[in-house]
Amino acid sequence: MANLDTLQLVLRQAERERDQAQALMLQAQARANQARAQAQDLHRYQGEYDARWHQQFQHSNTGIETLQNYRRFGDRLGEAIAQQGQLATVLEGRLDLARQALQDKEMRVAAIRKLIERRWAEAQRLAARQEQKANDEFGQRRLGAPGAALRP
Repeated sequence: MANLDTLQLVLRQAERERDQAQALMLQAQARANQARAQAQDLHRYQGEYDARWHQQFQHSNTGIETLQNYRRFGDRLGEAIAQQGQLATVLEGRLDLARQALQDKEMRVAAIRKLIERRWAEAQRLAARQEQKANDEFGQRRLGAPGAALRP
């Protein structure tokens, strides 16, 4: 049974590692979701910005300087969207790694539990065999002892 106690300690450690991996995965998921949301917000803002300026260009005579400013800001907004998209991609990759690490930890916990179940079942079978052997030996001694026929 000492072996089972050791395996229980190993199981508890594996469960702690799994729980830590799960917390890291949840953090990675939150970061990836936030990055995606920011990228979507930037895309939406770009669409609104373009629509607003498109209306202004149609209804008024806009100077070249204003047009250049619009263009520069649009370019910077495009760069920000690209950077945010790259960040979201990197964070998605980290999330995938965190998911894989969690899956590995969960598989380790399951394997240790299965091993404990097998060892426990093996110990139960061994104990049952030993008990049966002791009963058989007791029965043989009882039958083989002088006056055994008189005993109930």
